[in-house]
Amino acid sequence: ISVSQDDFQYYWRRVKERTSSSLSGIHFGHYKSMAHDDNLSQLMARKLSLTTTTGASPDRWARGLSVMLEKIAGVAVVNKLRAILLLEADFNFCNKLIFGHRMINSAREEGMIPEEIFSSKGKTAEDAILQQVLLYDIARVTKRPLLVAQVDAAQCYDRVALPAASLTLQAFKVPNCAVLSMLRPLHNMEFFLRTGYGQSESYFGGKEDGKQGLAQGNGAAPATWQQTSTTIVNVQRRSGHGVTIECPITRKSVRQVGILYVDDTNLWAGLDEDDDLFSTAAKGQASISDWGGLLGATGGALKGEKCGVTIHHQSADGKGGWVYTDQQQRRQGETDGAEMEDNDLSSLAFHVPTTSGATEPIDKLPTNKADNNLGLFARPDGKADQHFEQMKERVTTWTAQIKSGHIPVRSVWMSYSCQLWSGLRYGLGACSTPIARLKKGLSSADFYLLSSLGVTRSITREWRYL
Repeated sequence: ISVSQDDFQYYWRRVKERTSSSLSGIHFGHYKSMAHDDNLSQLMARKLSLTTTTGASPDRWARGLSVMLEKIAGVAVVNKLRAILLLEADFNFCNKLIFGHRMINSAREEGMIPEEIFSSKGKTAEDAILQQVLLYDIARVTKRPLLVAQVDAAQCYDRVALPAASLTLQAFKVPNCAVLSMLRPLHNMEFFLRTGYGQSESYFGGKEDGKQGLAQGNGAAPATWQQTSTTIVNVQRRSGHGVTIECPITRKSVRQVGILYVDDTNLWAGLDEDDDLFSTAAKGQASISDWGGLLGATGGALKGEKCGVTIHHQSADGKGGWVYTDQQQRRQGETDGAEMEDNDLSSLAFHVPTTSGATEPIDKLPTNKADNNLGLFARPDGKADQHFEQMKERVTTWTAQIKSGHIPVRSVWMSYSCQLWSGLRYGLGACSTPIARLKKGLSSADFYLLSSLGVTRSITREWRYL
C-alpha cells in the first residue's frame, strides 16, 4: 500500500486547520501548508508510503494526548466524560486513508458488508430503527413470537484486542505491514493528559506497559470495529441465529441476525411458523450467549445493566381477537389476582456472559414499554405514546430555559432550528403512530414557546404549523 501525492493533497487541502492533534506540535496547519506545494507533498507521500510498506512507524506516532469531553453539557463527573486520544496528524491521515477509505470501499464493492450493519456509508441510525419497527409490524400481523435483545458493548473501541483486530484486518486483504504501522504505535502508546491546568509531563503506558484498544479518535477505529462486527455477524449466521423474513408476493426470503449501529446491537430470534414462546426464548438466549462469547474473543464485553430483552407474543382472547400475553396477564393479576398460565412470561429469565466466565441477569421489558433504542422509543405493540411524551418533555424543558434567559429573538430561532427541532424530527420517519396522533402534534406544549420566537399566540393552529 502506498500513499500518493494526490492522496496527500486531496485530504489536507480540505480539512479544518483548527482541528486539535499532535503532541509533537506538528499540527494541521503545517500539513495544510505543505499540501499547497507539490515537492513537499511528494516528499511526505513517499515518507508515509515507506512506513506503510515496511511497518516501521516513527516514535512520535506512539505518543498521544488524552482529553476528556463532556457527554452531557454541564456534567463534568469523571465517569460521565468521554476520553478522546489526540494522535499525530499524519498518523491519523494514514489510518483514515488505508482503513477508513480503501479497506471499506473494497469491502463494499465486493459485497462483504452485511445488511445488518447500518453504520456504513449511505445508511443512518434511523434506517436501522425503521427496520426494527417494521419487524415488530410483521410479528404483529403474523401473530408469531419474536424476541428482540438489546445488547450494548462496553467501551466499544477501547476494549478491542489488537491481535484479533490484526487478524480481522488481514482477512479483509489489508497487508500485514500496513496493519503493523497502525497497531504497533497503539500498543506502545504513551498516554499524556490535558486538563484545564495544562498538559502532563509524565505518561502511562509505553513499550514497558503495552495497552490494547483502538482508541477513541483513531481514524481507523470505526472501520476496524465495523469489520470486526462483520466477522461476528457472519459467525452468527452460520450458527443459525436470526429470523427469516419472506416476501409474500415473490416468496423471496432473507435471513438477518439483527441490526447493528456501531456498538448498539439488537439481536432477533423467532418468527418461524412453528415457533412458540419457549422455543423463541431458547433461541434468543443462545444468540445472546454466542454473541457475548464472540465479542469476548475480540476483547469486548457486554454491559448487563444496559442490556434488555423484549418478547413479542400474542395469544387469542377468546373473542376473535388477539392480545399481548404479558399485558393480559398483568391485567388479570391486578384485577382478581388470578393464577398465571403455564406460559407466564415472568418465568423466563435471560442473562449475558461476563469476562469472568460467569453470567449476569438482564432486564425483561414489557411490550407496552420501550427503552431509548437509537433515539426512538419503539414499542412492540406499535404505540408511540412514550416517544411523544419525551418529545413533549423536551419542548417544555427548552421553553423553560429560553424564558429564564435573556437572548434576542434571532438567537432563539437559531436554537429552535438547530437544537430543538433537529432533535424532535429525528425518528419521526420510523415512528408507527397513526396519522390522527401526528396531526394532534405536541398538544399545547409548543404553544408556550411562540412568544419567545416573536410569534403572536393568537394565531390559529393552521398558521402555527404552516
